[in-house]
Amino acid sequence: MSCGATCVVGLWVVRPGTCDDTRPGFREKIAIQSFGDTDFTRLKRESTSVFACLRHSIGQTTRPVGGFVPAIPDLPHRSRGLSADVVAHLASLIGRGEFPPGARVPSERALADALAVSRTTVRQALAEMEARGMVTRHHGRGTIVAEPAEGADAVRGALAGAEGTWRDVADLEDILEPGIASRAARRATQASVRRLENLVAEAEAAGDPGASAAADAEFHLALAEGAANPLVSAAARGLAGASAAGVAPAHDTANGRAVALAGHRAILAAVRAGDGTGAAAAMARHLEEVRGVIRDDQRGSETRGR
Repeated sequence: MSCGATCVVGLWVVRPGTCDDTRPGFREKIAIQSFGDTDFTRLKRESTSVFACLRHSIGQTTRPVGGFVPAIPDLPHRSRGLSADVVAHLASLIGRGEFPPGARVPSERALADALAVSRTTVRQALAEMEARGMVTRHHGRGTIVAEPAEGADAVRGALAGAEGTWRDVADLEDILEPGIASRAARRATQASVRRLENLVAEAEAAGDPGASAAADAEFHLALAEGAANPLVSAAARGLAGASAAGVAPAHDTANGRAVALAGHRAILAAVRAGDGTGAAAAMARHLEEVRGVIRDDQRGSETRGR
């Protein structure tokens, strides 16, 4: 392989702080560039130490451009059903978009090394994911992330096209949101918790109602993604579209923003602790408190209008 102009011919990922003696702060990715008619085989031969480092540090086979392989974080928790833990972990990565539809999942050996489990466990997990329609397995091509399930699209479309009152939306929130929070807590990973922490920080820094409302909506969607279930994510996105107009007034006042933020902090604390019951209870309180703010503001507006 050669290039007639400057081009990237390889892209690999390593974990932070691993085996790069010349650049101690090296993180996340190495791009090897070819200039002019540099032969890729020679470039690879001259970069043997880099390739060895990559294989040692992440346990994944190196792969040329055509899709970049994210580093696989460790399992957040382990149980007797290790294959189920692997399924939940990979589903969470897929749900967050780290492995988008069409992406190739690392090999069984790479996953086993990265997650410190046996290849048999990985094989069982991938078989379960294939049965659920989350991935497809092809001889000679490996395991590929499947396109979003038709069921997920149907859930999202049904909610987007449905008509209902604000009370109907609130009722649906009461049914779905506590369960989503509970699942997010029970399936929490370092990455999913960090995402929620960042969104709480964004809400704290928000200086206007629009930014606050946007951070609020993203927090609820991030919780759904943390549940590691594409149907839950689809339902949450449909619900977000239905509830956006009704929730927005809560962010019009400093008090409303403070109430919403306090609720998110309580939910985050429960998720961080892996407390599913506590997360569900915190979400139920949060929903009622935000609605209380909206009701109080509406009463105040009616009183002032008389």
